[in-house]
Amino acid sequence: MRILPGAVDAPILNHTAIRLGLHDPADVLLLDIVAGQWTSQATAAIAQWARSSGLTVTSIDDPVVSVRASTKRIARVLRVAINDYRLPSGYMFRANDRGPSSSTRLSTKT
Repeated sequence: MRILPGAVDAPILNHTAIRLGLHDPADVLLLDIVAGQWTSQATAAIAQWARSSGLTVTSIDDPVVSVRASTKRIARVLRVAINDYRLPSGYMFRANDRGPSSSTRLSTKT
């Protein structure tokens, strides 16, 4: 998954994706968080926020902070549901159901 400012997958927004259910809460996800302002300060703030939220920071490469955590932890931190979806073509993916709500302005995209 990737976190980008203001992004939610278009197939979810336009209802072309079929929701299959919640993604396995125990599954460990790798997540890239992109700082909204591409500065070293913004990236450092995101990394600090991620650590304080219980996410494991695996790398920092301005403006991207890569983290690892369970689906359950990421969903709780970002205040979203992470679901499994299928497109009419048969392609399956996981994504958040809406933009996150947190003290840091973030949004997710798979």
